[in-house]
Amino acid sequence: MAKNVIVTDEFDNQIGLTYPKRARGLIKNGRAEYVSDDRIRLLKGAHAPSANNDTEDFKMSNIINFNAREFKFDETCQSADGNPVNAGSRMFISDFSGDNAEVFEIGDWHWTWSQIKCEKQLEPNTDYLFRFAVQGGVNHTGDGQSRFIIRQDKNWEDRLEYPLERSRFKPTLSKRTESGLFRVYEIPFNSGESGNITLIFSVLHFMEIIMPAKELEAYAELEDYTYDQWWQEAHRQSGNGDFFRSNGKRGNIDLSGAVINSNRLLKKFMDMAARGIDVDLSGAVLGGDDDEVDWSEYDQKAAEADAKAEEYDRLAAEADAMADEYDKKAIEKEAISNAYEQVKAQYEAMSDGNPGKFGLKAALERLSMLM
Repeated sequence: MAKNVIVTDEFDNQIGLTYPKRARGLIKNGRAEYVSDDRIRLLKGAHAPSANNDTEDFKMSNIINFNAREFKFDETCQSADGNPVNAGSRMFISDFSGDNAEVFEIGDWHWTWSQIKCEKQLEPNTDYLFRFAVQGGVNHTGDGQSRFIIRQDKNWEDRLEYPLERSRFKPTLSKRTESGLFRVYEIPFNSGESGNITLIFSVLHFMEIIMPAKELEAYAELEDYTYDQWWQEAHRQSGNGDFFRSNGKRGNIDLSGAVINSNRLLKKFMDMAARGIDVDLSGAVLGGDDDEVDWSEYDQKAAEADAKAEEYDRLAAEADAMADEYDKKAIEKEAISNAYEQVKAQYEAMSDGNPGKFGLKAALERLSMLM
């Protein structure tokens, strides 16, 4: 259930959002009154909902919105040879409503990690809510990875990790925009004893745009659209479900108004159509004697069409090779995942203090980097 009821103080100043059930409780207890179906006003003398109960609302000051300027590429995100592998940039784009938004676009279509981070000093032992939106973050092979991570005191072992790819962690809302799949997340967390927090976004094998989130009511007019719906549509559009393999027409030749008096040339064009070239014969004049027409112009057009067909065939072959490579990587990835689970089981079964446990821990860390 989403927090979609606006809470205001007695002077109608917005102080937060809460759940519909919580709003009804405040009304029942005489602490608030309805202003509209999605807005309540706290009565004079009533305290704002406490942030210490996860069924209640956070104060506006405890809501942290994504700010691209606070993030930077993580220099610790490196390849095996020590070279940085981050891809992306900070930029301004126009969002679905036409407003300018400063965003961070990270990732690429290769098998390298890209990671941005933001360090914050917050009030210790305080509940916060981090809000952000993600545009994209999908690919047609379904094997990209996207993580949002909250780390306290640079303690990696005690991190909070949220897998965002394929909506494995359910977003607060998921919508369709002109750019495709768009999701908003609201992640609650506690700042811990020190209040030293690092927010991290990691992406592998696709590109995604991370941007500030508007108030939820701003998206009310957009169509609900889940990852599963996107996946079904994407694979339906690609025919056999394989994005990388050629499917459908691979070029077009417009012969409208042409006079084709040669059975030889007509057969050539029909052969092209059979190979996937879209040959438009609507309005063409067919029939006549091959020997009465100068076919040089049409032969040239046929030769150009043949060259185009060969180029598309070459591209299709490259696409098939790319698909085979991705299939191979998928098999390797599954093998690594299986190895990780086996080593993890050995690690958990081994007693503390056993020297071999350190070796298994190092193996787990290495395997996790390969996953």
